[in-house]
Amino acid sequence: MVELWQLYSLLSITTSSIALSLAILVFRKFPGKKAATTFVFAMSFFLAAAILSYPIRYWYDEYEGSDLFVWTSRLFYFVHMLAVGYTAAFVGMYFYGFRVFRRKSAGTLMNFSLGAAAVLVASLVGVKGSAYTGPIPDTTNARLALVTISTAYGLMMIGTIVRTLSRNRDPVVRRQAIVMLSGILLHGATAETYAYLRIEGQFPPPFLTASALIMATAFTIAILRYRMFDVTPRPEEPVAYPRKFPLRPGRAYVAKERRPDLGFRALAEAVRAGDVGLVITRLPPAAVREGFDLEQTTILSLSSVIGQNTIPPTQPEMLERLVSRFLAGQARA
Repeated sequence: MVELWQLYSLLSITTSSIALSLAILVFRKFPGKKAATTFVFAMSFFLAAAILSYPIRYWYDEYEGSDLFVWTSRLFYFVHMLAVGYTAAFVGMYFYGFRVFRRKSAGTLMNFSLGAAAVLVASLVGVKGSAYTGPIPDTTNARLALVTISTAYGLMMIGTIVRTLSRNRDPVVRRQAIVMLSGILLHGATAETYAYLRIEGQFPPPFLTASALIMATAFTIAILRYRMFDVTPRPEEPVAYPRKFPLRPGRAYVAKERRPDLGFRALAEAVRAGDVGLVITRLPPAAVREGFDLEQTTILSLSSVIGQNTIPPTQPEMLERLVSRFLAGQARA
């Protein structure tokens, strides 16, 4: 017969495993590997916490005290705190990582602060019990610290997205922010409810991991449904007129000019003659499309302001991946 605590643990592990699978899917599809890696870390720590909950629930059910029981509880709170922290870090990196994490020192400081918070929470797991029961972990202070710091992280995530919605007018970014915010609010409300029940001494069903799965699903839908980067090759409507720029295949051309004009006009002529173009520029994409009649041509904008097909100049590896994806799509077309 399956005990209730076994069912709870199975549900926690299953939902956390699905959430990790979604994070891995985002890592494979999304070119921003730094943010995607943080997402994978967060869901991995959620899964680790779910796995550790199995022996903890068993020991509490059997009331078997041991030093291993205490250290397992400390490890549980450690990875649980890291899961929440890296989730908040993912949201921050996704929307503002282009600006904040330009230097490696910023990432190092973030990891150090997340680790310090996790160590603090784990260290608050005390020991109680008697010679008869053996050492039993006292998690009262650790639970309060986890709730307090997690609430702070949650408010940071909400603040990040609200700031994005108030300042960014890109429709894709706004759709992503709204979907992510809905997942965060749902999980946050669930987490606060779960924490209240645990502080009151109750052992509710593991709906916290279920809400974490919903949040991970919201993140995945926001990123993969409303794509931040779309480099699908699209030809322009062909127009027959004499060519002024006899460009040859397999050659590179450099136009030295104070203001970019000649290169854009040569590109516009080529795509109207049947070629497929890709523009990488620091100019606003709307101005390029309007000024040179490029309605369908893929444009990648180099800027630190988040937006669709916008790449930070400090991440050339992302640009390389997108160009490779464009060339692969052109070969298939």
